[in-house]
Amino acid sequence: MQTAIEHALTVLGWYEHLSKDEVPPQHLWEDSQGLDRWWRDVEDRRNEKYGLDPTPSRSDSGNDQEHPDSGMAENDIARAFRE
Repeated sequence: MQTAIEHALTVLGWYEHLSKDEVPPQHLWEDSQGLDRWWRDVEDRRNEKYGLDPTPSRSDSGNDQEHPDSGMAENDIARAFRE
């Protein structure tokens, strides 16, 4: 039940804080890889619209190491939770 409530609040947050064309289509709501692509495309459209240079990803910065199993960036705080 908690997962369903969290998901609903996330979707409602998208509608509240994003423009209509930035809200992901419903078929992507439970597709984490599809959502990742969607958010990259939204960021690219924003960068193009406002004439901004693309921002480097976390893995390009050298400060965080990507953890292949979770798809999450690993840093000192995250490591502390895993230990």
